[in-house]
Amino acid sequence: MFEPSNDAERTVLSFFRALGSEDWEATRRLMTDDIVWSVMARGVPGAGEHHGADAIFAFIRPVRALFEPGSPVITLRSLVSSEKTVVMETHGGGQLKDGRTYDNHYVMSLDVRDGRVSALREYMDSYYVHQLLGGD
Repeated sequence: MFEPSNDAERTVLSFFRALGSEDWEATRRLMTDDIVWSVMARGVPGAGEHHGADAIFAFIRPVRALFEPGSPVITLRSLVSSEKTVVMETHGGGQLKDGRTYDNHYVMSLDVRDGRVSALREYMDSYYVHQLLGGD
């Protein structure tokens, strides 16, 4: 288990714990009002910028609905941080509702302000997701 070494890391780990358990209210409390979640990819569900908690939930919930309950599981591989930014390498794995396995790698860069996440930039193997979802 990873032990956070500063407040920014504690905030980010709490954010992902709440998000992973689909505790939307706890997740919302860990977001600034002006949060921007940017999926740094093209041709995949949720690509682009999402401003504010409502817009973020509007793209996250349908994506999570593609998965079996409890999936995907995000596993932290490495993490580096400063007082205001946390960069983490993760693995997302689990089962899709159609029975296929999901196995993707991510890098996420998060900005933290006043104990809440103010920006998240998500990088992934978008070609993998595109192919998985029937892209040509």
